[in-house]
Amino acid sequence: MSDDNLMPLNPHLACRVADHMGLPYRVCRRRFCRRRGFCSRVLVKDGIPACCLNLDDKELALFLVRYEDFLKKGISPASAGSPA
Repeated sequence: MSDDNLMPLNPHLACRVADHMGLPYRVCRRRFCRRRGFCSRVLVKDGIPACCLNLDDKELALFLVRYEDFLKKGISPASAGSPA
């Protein structure tokens, strides 16, 4: 993944989108995220969930499209088990 073209993301919304796409369970290397099934690790630099580092360019593009959709609609998807 090349993070050169990433804009700063809203960390809360980015985590909820990652949850919505099932990323914590499917691709995250953080044990806590996999076991709980929701995103709990965000990179401070750009607000992107840590699991997105494991995505290839096409998958990251899909994540960003979903993020933009939720951002434009003003929707923050709920996460099963998420504390937020």
